[in-house]
Amino acid sequence: MSDDLESRVTALEATARDHETRLEKLEGTYTPPTPIPQPPPEPTGKSKLGIHITTMAGAPSPYDAATFIQAKPSCIKFAGEWGVSADPHLVDTFIVGRKICDEDAQYFRQRWPDPTVAANQLVHGKFAQYETCYRFNPAIKHWEGHNEPVWTDDAGMSWYAQFEIARMKLMDSLGLKCVIGNFSTGVPYIESNRSPNWKPFLPACEYALQHGHVLGVHEYTGAWMWWLTGDFGGMYTSDGRVAGYLTLRYRATYERFLVPAGLGKLPLVITECGLDPAIDDLPDTNPPCPGGAWRNLAGWWAKTTGERRPSGVAAFTSAPQFYAEQLKWYDRELRRDNFVIGATIFNAGNNWPAWDICGKDGCINTLSDYVQSRGE
Repeated sequence: MSDDLESRVTALEATARDHETRLEKLEGTYTPPTPIPQPPPEPTGKSKLGIHITTMAGAPSPYDAATFIQAKPSCIKFAGEWGVSADPHLVDTFIVGRKICDEDAQYFRQRWPDPTVAANQLVHGKFAQYETCYRFNPAIKHWEGHNEPVWTDDAGMSWYAQFEIARMKLMDSLGLKCVIGNFSTGVPYIESNRSPNWKPFLPACEYALQHGHVLGVHEYTGAWMWWLTGDFGGMYTSDGRVAGYLTLRYRATYERFLVPAGLGKLPLVITECGLDPAIDDLPDTNPPCPGGAWRNLAGWWAKTTGERRPSGVAAFTSAPQFYAEQLKWYDRELRRDNFVIGATIFNAGNNWPAWDICGKDGCINTLSDYVQSRGE
């Protein structure tokens, strides 16, 4: 068969298939072909792990946060010790600041129902965070507002969206940027039929994307960092990426809410992550999982070594080693998503001892070496 005749036959066959498909659609018998699943993208770029610092107490030491800072991480968060942000090792690091406010977002809504007035009270007014903190720490360009706000309905979430928009406008006028949201792990809902979900907060996300601000969330889980993700009681995105109900929850948030709204390129920073005793949905194991921060789980990990590990994760030899392995797994997932800036591990600072990754019995040095080796 000549090339010309073969191409004409191919074209006629394609036309016939097209007519068959149209007829099936008209008759209501058409079934769209099942898409071929594509493998998720490979992890790329430097490590996205950072640390959340509350205090540098005990420094200097070979096992403190200064060691991690010298690894030049992608991101870091200061909830205190803001002056350390001027360290020259952090010149290319995405730095987040938080000045703790004694009153939560719910109080602000009750006290100042106008969200514009409420935002001004935080930045300049009663709490004057700019005058008392921001302006003295010029190395920190991105600041959080309220931590883990709690909203039980769409009205509260809508108010918070307008509050964050007003805060972003104030910070724009000061040459600074915001990390907005800063929701606790497991909220808002990622189901469209539950309230409050992400829809009422999308106006704040839209303003953030248009004006150079970023979204912040917290991701904690229990037992292991991969618990309630993928094959470990979790889910997958439509393109085959591991997603979860706690860690890697952001993937479901983006796929179900931000991407359909045209906001899929909004940068995300996970401003707290790790293992937390507040998580009560735990695996059914023998012995039972006690829950807790990573230091609380050492004995249980030792007795359940080899159970329920993703491929590529080394088996338990010690609690610091195994927690570092879990965080490396998390990092590999974060590095698949270009819009993710990074995640700061809670915590570096001896005022939260069960979470503290510093000290000779911590994993700060292992993580520092890992981050430095992934500093591509």
